Parts: sequence; C-alpha cells; structure tokens
Amino acid sequence: MRIGDGCLHDDSSLGSGKLEGKVVTCRAHGWRYDVTTGNTSAMFRDSGVASYAAKVVDDKIWVCIS
Repeated sequence: MRIGDGCLHDDSSLGSGKLEGKVVTCRAHGWRYDVTTGNTSAMFRDSGVASYAAKVVDDKIWVCIS
C-alpha cells in the first residue's frame, strides 16, 4: 500500500517526513499518518490521505491508481 504525499493540514509533503515503523510524521506540523492505510492520528480520526495498492516487480514499483 502507498499513500498520497500531501498532509491534510497544509498539503506539506509527507515524503520528507520522518518514518518510524509504519507511521510517517509531517515535518510541517507533526500530523501522523499510518503508511499502510493513509489514516491520520490527528483530530479528524475518520479522515486520511489517499491510499493505493502497490507492489514491486523486477525492481520497479507498480501502483494501482484506479
């Protein structure tokens, strides 16, 4: 599973955030996201960033966007 890059708070890049286990923390404001689901642990617990099924084949990442 892969997730979208823009933090829900201010669209800051999650790709530049700190990854610990399966949780990435947004560098801008500290919101935390589960990288396996895209869900956030911020105040809006029912929301999250988009998530996409993905797999690695022959050293290439394939992401299903439909």
